Amino acid sequence: MKKLISLLTTLMLIFVITACNKGSTPESVAKDWVEAIYSGNEKTVVSLIYFKEEEKKDKELQKIFSGKMKKLVEQTSKLAKQNGGIKKIDAEKARLSNDKQYATVKVNVSFNNSQEIDSTDIELKKTKTGWMIYLDK
Repeated sequence: MKKLISLLTTLMLIFVITACNKGSTPESVAKDWVEAIYSGNEKTVVSLIYFKEEEKKDKELQKIFSGKMKKLVEQTSKLAKQNGGIKKIDAEKARLSNDKQYATVKVNVSFNNSQEIDSTDIELKKTKTGWMIYLDK
């Protein structure tokens, strides 16, 4: 039984890691991040954000940041529900920095019950593991 639980846990971790890193382009990461925000998926939102090594180790900072992200996700998913849910999320072509280590992607969100489109520019940073949301700019 323990071997089965261990195997299932390992498979689940592989699935989660693969799902979180499915976007190899700045456009796909930005789109996935916005989709996670509007759908209320706080864990995915936080997992796609770039943190410096010292920030990853600071438990208090992580706790404060997670709380702020939770509030953002709650408010944004509430907005989506009030507008009948998400109709479509589009990411425009990324604008890369000269050194190609940073990107800006404009993401447009349209709702089912509204003509209004929510647009925002998402900043990203290229890391060893792929593109990540960059909030330091």
